[in-house]
Order: sequence, then C-alpha cells, then structure tokens
Amino acid sequence: MPARLVLRPLRALTVFLVITALINLFFIATGPVIWQAGPLAIHRDGAHAAVLYTARFFLMLVAGSLLMRTTRPLALADALQALLRPFERCGLDTGQVALTASIALQFVPILSAEARSIVAAQASRGARWEILGPVAYARAFVPLLVPLFASALRHAEQLGRAMEARAYAGGRARTHLRPLRFVPRRDGAFCALACLYLIALAALAGA
Repeated sequence: MPARLVLRPLRALTVFLVITALINLFFIATGPVIWQAGPLAIHRDGAHAAVLYTARFFLMLVAGSLLMRTTRPLALADALQALLRPFERCGLDTGQVALTASIALQFVPILSAEARSIVAAQASRGARWEILGPVAYARAFVPLLVPLFASALRHAEQLGRAMEARAYAGGRARTHLRPLRFVPRRDGAFCALACLYLIALAALAGA
C-alpha cells in the first residue's frame, strides 16, 4: 500500500491536528517553563501533551485510512455483526445494524463524487470557492448541501426499490456467502499482538 494513498485523506485534517497541538501547547500551564515570550509561555506538560495527543490522533487517522483502503465494506459490516452477536439475546437485530453500516460505507464514495460534481457545476457557473473567506465559505456550503441531500434521498429510494424488487428479507436466519472463520495461521499473529498491547496498557495504567 503506497504511503501517499494512506496519507491523502489526512490533508484536510491537518488544520485540526495543528489546532489541537497549539491548544495543548499554550493552554496547559503546569510543569516547568521551557520557553516564554511575553504573555506566551510553553510549559513542559503542555509540550508533552501537544506531542502525545497529536501523535495519537495522527496514528488513529492513519489506522482508519489504512483499514478503509485494505478492507472491503462488506467485510467490515460482517465483522460488526459478529461483534454485536451477543446482544441478540437482548433483542437487537444485528443483521439490520450490519446492513445499515454497510450501506453507509457504500454511500460515502458515492456522495463524495456527487459533491465534487456539484462543486464543479457551480464553479462553471461562476462560483469562486478559492477566494472565499471562512464565513463566506461556510455560507457557500448551503447551496451545496441542498442538492447533495436531494441526491442522497434519490439514491436511498432507488436502493430501497432494488431491495424490494429482489425480495430482500433480513433476519437472524440469513446466511453469508463467505462466513467469518478464525484461521490460526492468518489471525494468530494479530491476536498475539492484541494481547501484548493489552498487557502493556494494563502495566502502564498500573504504573
């Protein structure tokens, strides 16, 4: 998996990571002062929190991007259903939950392509997104959300009609073409790493 494909979705979240780091850096005022310029001061605990939480958010986003790039949405839905299976005793229809999650994941790229098409259409009519300020940019999203919401409803209606035409029926008796199975040679290493991670986390919490 090329690194550029994994990191490409994170470009839009760079501002979020920078703001998070700055808030922790300048608003945590505990520990010795390591830098000061007038009213601004950076404390050791603030610098530690800025590095720690920024790295955590970054790794979490990279892991999510890598998961979406390497795992099919249907496999994620099946895994979610398997994890929620114990709640079936409480009356939860895990099949419907997994179906909803699968449809939501399938609709993300569709709606993203629709949004790009709408932006391109508005730009061809004279809209200049690149010169707008923050407030005007937020207001310009209102004409974008209306056709995007209408497109989402249209896709949902078409999907409902297609499922009805194919006599789709959910429920606990529904089977899978590729049922999930634990393969020690394939899944043993991941389970071992997960156990080591939990042991290390418990050791750090106890310390």
